Amino acid sequence: NVEEGFPITIPFAPAGEQLYATVYAFKPAGTSRSDEEDAEDDESGAKKKLGGLTRYRKREGVLFVRNGQTQGALTKDFFRRDQVKLKTLADDLLVFVDCEKMSDHVREDLFMPSRDRLTENVFKAELIDGLEQALRNDEVLRQLRNQRQQERMSDRMKDDKPLTDVLRHLIRSSPNLTSLLQLGQRI
Repeated sequence: NVEEGFPITIPFAPAGEQLYATVYAFKPAGTSRSDEEDAEDDESGAKKKLGGLTRYRKREGVLFVRNGQTQGALTKDFFRRDQVKLKTLADDLLVFVDCEKMSDHVREDLFMPSRDRLTENVFKAELIDGLEQALRNDEVLRQLRNQRQQERMSDRMKDDKPLTDVLRHLIRSSPNLTSLLQLGQRI
């Protein structure tokens, strides 16, 4: 399910705390398997489709992890922020921020004992800003975002072909319509 070349690790240091973000980019839901061994056919003869990221999370986008346990999380809407510029990939990204090397006093101030959310403090704002910048400026994520945007545009153009064919037929069959709209013969 993971895109080729992933996961990637991106270092960042909010307020001098050395952290690492491990980014997993998943293939879009419904993508056909490319490897022939795992592409077993189902009863109808169709290749199995990849499940995307829904099997691995609910709404989480960024997980803050220490000792293998989640200490807090941000929703996947984090990637839709204008500062991050990863709206195209928002449904297919999962980021783990390794908080092992975070100092004790910062960790105690940031994570709540319930581990369901982060406390609102100055360090959290710096942490969010640092993570936004690290993700926005990563060249691998930028290339994947651009690739996905191009794929979506080409899919949209394919969908417009039937409309273009219908309009072309109408214009060719109706000289009055052509003269009224002042169109040529080509759409």
